[in-house]
Amino acid sequence: MASKLSSKLFAVVAGAGPGTGRACAIRFSKAYPVVLLTRTAESYKDTVAEINNAGGKAIEAVPESEHPPSLLITGATASIRGSYLFSTMAASMFARRALGQSLAREFGPKGVHVAHAIVDGVIDIPRTSHYSVNNGAEDGKIRADAIAESYWNLHTQHRSAFTQEIDIRPYVEKF
Repeated sequence: MASKLSSKLFAVVAGAGPGTGRACAIRFSKAYPVVLLTRTAESYKDTVAEINNAGGKAIEAVPESEHPPSLLITGATASIRGSYLFSTMAASMFARRALGQSLAREFGPKGVHVAHAIVDGVIDIPRTSHYSVNNGAEDGKIRADAIAESYWNLHTQHRSAFTQEIDIRPYVEKF
């Protein structure tokens, strides 16, 4: 734990609410101190307590790592194609994806891994527990911890093989 706290790197999780953000914060806290960003403190208080009680460090400190720094951007299918009545969302998602591509070209040569993740499907979080999707198929919703694991895999990639974009969806999702 001492080396974790004496490092210069840390993870920032923006949108660290109860779903994917929480899962990412917990996963990344196993290797780094994490800073959680949300609109309200109530959204991350329980996650901060869970991380700190498990021996991790949330909100402060900076860790050392053999992995290059990462900026992982979450989008959706609207990042690559617009849909009826979703013009505003598509415009912002297209912009987010383009920003990620530009940042990858700017900061990739400096060793920063910038990647865009298309996450498409209902995420299995408490708020969606009553949703029936994909005809109720087992694993028909995306598990938040599976998204976090995919993000971790992106983060730990060797810089000679950075992935610039991934597409995450349940095996039964129609797209």
